[in-house]
Amino acid sequence: MTYLYFLDRYKNQYELIPIEDLLFYGKTKYQEVLIAKNDMLGTFLVLDGQIQSAESDEYRYHEAITLPALVVHKNPKKVLVVGNGEGTIIRYLVKFPLERIIWVDIDEELVKICKKYLPYSFKEEDPRVQFYATDGLEFLRKGDEKYDIIIFDLTDPSEDIPLSNELYSKDTAILVKEHLNKDGIFVTLAYEYVDGKWKKSSEYLKEVFKIVRYYGVWVPSFDMYTIFAFASDVYDPLKISSKEIDDKIKGMDLRFYNALTHKFMFSLIF
Repeated sequence: MTYLYFLDRYKNQYELIPIEDLLFYGKTKYQEVLIAKNDMLGTFLVLDGQIQSAESDEYRYHEAITLPALVVHKNPKKVLVVGNGEGTIIRYLVKFPLERIIWVDIDEELVKICKKYLPYSFKEEDPRVQFYATDGLEFLRKGDEKYDIIIFDLTDPSEDIPLSNELYSKDTAILVKEHLNKDGIFVTLAYEYVDGKWKKSSEYLKEVFKIVRYYGVWVPSFDMYTIFAFASDVYDPLKISSKEIDDKIKGMDLRFYNALTHKFMFSLIF
């Protein structure tokens, strides 16, 4: 058998990953897209040379970024997701009795590619889901709606990416808070990996929100932890009981998140 290889690059780390079946390769207006398959990862998505998700373990990342906020909030009705071209967060949101799910991603072409080629993408028709192909920050600046939960699943925090400096900033946190209800929750990426060390890229949140907690999940296809920030003026994810968590997710087809993993993720020290 002849193999192609994809070079996964992140900072100064490189890893050769075999491609047994190339499903899609091309460029959208915004990024280079590769979707391929191998026995180890299953189908996986690569954007601009970096793995974004893989069939073998995407559930760990996406259950972690999505479910703590949905479980901790007492009565979420409206959720905004910015980014997440695969639609995997939406896949979990529709399991909850939400009234509206607003999904904003600037790259509509990527969303369509993911729906076609990724077996784990969101493909359902749900009248609660409204998709907008536009810039997430502009969507917030021009809108006046308020949400119970806002989730940012965007480019990694990085000093090397100018856009990243805007996404992970006090001004953006203030903008987000203006669009949250008083008991709202904001979830975003929290750390950048630099020269073998974790660099906190979310201290600005503490200047805007009363409660900021960090939690992490190991994602094998990334070969590292992904660290998230949970920010709110009302809810503390450390104070929810195991029974409350289990009651909220009872009957859901989940593979990673439960009361035990919730406690573990928030007990990690970064």
